[in-house]
Order: sequence, then C-alpha cells, then structure tokens
Amino acid sequence: MTLRLKPHVSLTDTETGMVVLDEDSGRYFELNQPAATALRALLDGADPAHAAALLAGDRPDLIERATTDLRHFLQQLTDTGIAADTGVTAASDTCGTTAGTALRTAKAWRKGSR
Repeated sequence: MTLRLKPHVSLTDTETGMVVLDEDSGRYFELNQPAATALRALLDGADPAHAAALLAGDRPDLIERATTDLRHFLQQLTDTGIAADTGVTAASDTCGTTAGTALRTAKAWRKGSR
C-alpha cells in the first residue's frame, strides 16, 4: 500500500507532532506525535502493519489496539479528503490496531477543524 495525500494538502512538523492543511478548504488538522509518526511512515511506503508496529514500539501487547487505531486513522484520512481514495480504504482492512495512547485520532483530527 502506498498512501498518497491529495495535491491540495500540505504538512508542517511541529514540536508536538504535525499540522495537516487542506489548502482548498482552509481546514487544518493537528496530529499528535504518534499520529505524525504513523503518517510519515505510511507516506514513506510502510504498510499498515509496519506503521502499527512502530506505534506499539516494544509493547507487543499493544499491537492489536495500535492496528485498530491505525485503521480508524486511515479512514479519517480518506473521509476528510486528505488522502487519495485509491487503495487507502481497502489497504486499511489489512492492518491490526495501534496503541490506545499512541493515536487519539478522533480528538487529534477534530481539534483543528473549523
């Protein structure tokens, strides 16, 4: 799976993670550090299972939750129009779960919404 952001999306790293800007709508989304790490890994070509493993770190007991969180995160990327539809939703079905404390996707993605 190769995650692709839509052309009107820009990323900026911050001290606490990353800001994703939809230049067409002016909406922005603030990601915490774990979400930013997952997004960077996916954009660099990592598959969802690898990105979930990065989030779980040395805690194999968290891999299932990391995979579930990552699946939701990928869905949010497509639902908000940030990521291209091609392959993202289908590929997200192959991932497991991410650490619960690693991704607070709903909160992180909604925090910057206008």
